[in-house]
Amino acid sequence: MRGQLNSLHTILLTAVLIASAGCAGSHTSSSRDTTTVHHVPEISATKGTLKIDVVYPQEGAVRPTVASNFIFGSVGSGTAQLLIDDVSVPVAKNGAFLAYLPMPASGYTLRAHDGAQNDSVFVAFGAKEGGSQSDAGSIGGKKVTNPILPLPQPMMATIVTGRDTLATGSDVTAASPEEGADRKWQWPRGTRVEVVAKSGSDYEVKLSNTENAWVPDSSVRLDSRAEHEVVMKHLRLEPKLTYEDVILDAQWGAFLIEGEGERLTITLYHRRNEEEKVLLHPDALIAGITTIAHETNVVATVKLTQALWGYKAFFNAAGELVVRIRRGPTLVAAEPLRGVRVMIDPGHPPGGAIGPTRLTEADANLAIGLRVRDKLLEKGAIVEMTRTTFEGIRSTTVQSTELWARVDSAVEGEADVLVSIHNNGFPDGVDPFVNYGTSTYYFNDFSEPLATDLDREITSVTGIPNLGAHKRSLAMVRPTWMPSVLTESLYMMLPEEEAALRDPVFLDRLADAHVRGIEEFLASRISKP
Repeated sequence: MRGQLNSLHTILLTAVLIASAGCAGSHTSSSRDTTTVHHVPEISATKGTLKIDVVYPQEGAVRPTVASNFIFGSVGSGTAQLLIDDVSVPVAKNGAFLAYLPMPASGYTLRAHDGAQNDSVFVAFGAKEGGSQSDAGSIGGKKVTNPILPLPQPMMATIVTGRDTLATGSDVTAASPEEGADRKWQWPRGTRVEVVAKSGSDYEVKLSNTENAWVPDSSVRLDSRAEHEVVMKHLRLEPKLTYEDVILDAQWGAFLIEGEGERLTITLYHRRNEEEKVLLHPDALIAGITTIAHETNVVATVKLTQALWGYKAFFNAAGELVVRIRRGPTLVAAEPLRGVRVMIDPGHPPGGAIGPTRLTEADANLAIGLRVRDKLLEKGAIVEMTRTTFEGIRSTTVQSTELWARVDSAVEGEADVLVSIHNNGFPDGVDPFVNYGTSTYYFNDFSEPLATDLDREITSVTGIPNLGAHKRSLAMVRPTWMPSVLTESLYMMLPEEEAALRDPVFLDRLADAHVRGIEEFLASRISKP
């Protein structure tokens, strides 16, 4: 599953955005539409000792507050018959099962038989009811109940947490247009903002007459009364071998950077120009820059000679905002991957989804990732892996520590492309037979073409519904220094999809699809004569 700072198995997935809970309240188990064409291999038959193994929910788990939910595991034999709460549930040829049933009051009763063999299990819930597994607050949608309390007077504040350079996209202060919403702004340490109100543990920051942002109060230090609008007096460019710096007289002010195609836009809040400027700069990377006043802001538009590859943003000692625009790698039409530095991240541990026969997502991701590595090497790429074993880089228990370490390794290693490989799971209450599909994720707009290419190629192999490429604030796709994408090929809890992730031939095809997606993205970036 996706690389998020909070529990990866409990994150709100794209599937939730496109459908409701499906068969909630029904008294029959949901099952997949058998008329759909799938490219995953047929499950091999297993005839073994009958034994019920419920993978989810675990014994004693808190009862989710949903009307219906999934339950999955295995019974050891593909010829067994299974009843869950007196509802007949299909058993796959390898003994795996998945059902979506009304939520029982105290637990599930499972009974199975296979010829002369019989087994039964009762999976009891814990004493307390709880919320859904979905951690919607981590990517948006948190319900806000705290009142908004204006400050007696606006105050200037300084961002005091995180790094002083925006490159990893994680270890900086994130700001959102509404409390609990997905992040929009990322500010390094030292950024100055105007605080106008407080709600719970968040401060409201005024950016312009029409736009405000919310930041955690722990990220800022109130230090003076609000200052008057600041005049931006200069702008300059400094070209280097592998990048070019755009340096603006921001005086530590809050900013927004947006980049897509051959354009990068820098908005400086509470700043104004002495005059509007057009800076022509014929260069291998930057063609020119235009600055204009917009309400109380200054907007600098950087016109590039090629599609944006990546950037860093930081304040120098004088408080100038330095936007370091990266020159992309030299690409060869006949061999787009040759010499390109690709970072492959087999997602997890910590966390991750699990299948009915207990295949972990971390294991499946690594099996795909190692194959992707080998195939990229054959095509001349320089490949780095965040892991090649079943251990994490820095932590097998703390999500944020491990995820940030992986992003750091990509940025510090000057990776040209970052691809995080995952497979998926569902939050409680979602019908898995309705909402499954292949998807990819990106955060920075200049990464969308890579996400689209990967999504198309992976879907051609999985053959399941295409959920598409989506923008999400996930740790592994927030880096600004390179195009970065997270792939979600299959859903671990679906028996045939878990079985496919154990099949070496299918894993090879899935790895080939990842390589094709990366190669097609690079080929599209080659300058045409």
